[in-house]
Amino acid sequence: MTDSSSLANDGRSNAPLVHRVDLIVTLILYAVSLWLFYVTTSFDEVSALFSTGMAPEIYPQCILVVIMTLGVVIPFEHRFVEGGAKSLDKGREKPLPRNTLLTALLMIVIASQMPTLGALLTVILNCLLMPLMWGERRPFAILSFTVIFTLCIWALFNYALKVHFEPGLLSVFFE
Repeated sequence: MTDSSSLANDGRSNAPLVHRVDLIVTLILYAVSLWLFYVTTSFDEVSALFSTGMAPEIYPQCILVVIMTLGVVIPFEHRFVEGGAKSLDKGREKPLPRNTLLTALLMIVIASQMPTLGALLTVILNCLLMPLMWGERRPFAILSFTVIFTLCIWALFNYALKVHFEPGLLSVFFE
């Protein structure tokens, strides 16, 4: 059971309601999410071949709503963690690792090629390149991950969610 004296000892009782850095992160998260939500309102109608009975914007909008809902707690997180804001800020002293920024850049580049590559090749490319970027050098592990993960994603969307994506370059094999 937590009493007020234990809260005072770890610095959370006199902490500000919101953590300034986390508030900025949350505002950026909301700005990007709201912009993406707006983008989804301009999605074209789906052809009968790819129709699932669900409007094309619903799934991404649901994901964005979940992200924004989870984002609500970010500015208040310091009030719930052991050690308060100091423990959160302690891990933020070092800049982001170079691989983190390169990963973001690689994902943006690969995602921008999705209209050409298609969803399946985009997932395969991500699965092959990300482990290599983070230092994995065992070919069997990388290929196993790529095959299993790609099949799971494909099965999830095609069979469970009944969402079919444009095949991109693979359309040669699906016509």
